[in-house]
Amino acid sequence: MFSTAGRRPELLGFLREMGRLGAPHDAALAAALSPLVDRATTFLRTGLGPRPRSHDPQTTVVAAYAAVLGAITEIEVLRRLQQEPSARLLVRRRRELLSYLSDLLGVARA
Repeated sequence: MFSTAGRRPELLGFLREMGRLGAPHDAALAAALSPLVDRATTFLRTGLGPRPRSHDPQTTVVAAYAAVLGAITEIEVLRRLQQEPSARLLVRRRRELLSYLSDLLGVARA
């Protein structure tokens, strides 16, 4: 997604805006995203082993989605401020986002 963000940030902005269209588009977006959220939530409940969780898995999935989408669509904001994002900046943002998500999920990064 970071690669796409660098080349075509409007596509990711479109995805972000889809969540704000209201009815009847909400139902279509929910139908498309629900299976993905359900799979990710199930994985967080069962796939990370028998360690205690301090956060609700579905809330964690939604927070991770928002973090990824926000970090990626922020690239277009930088462009509008005449701060062209570089490959180095994208790599740094990706690394920081992965670190944040690892902390959120309570998993060690390889």
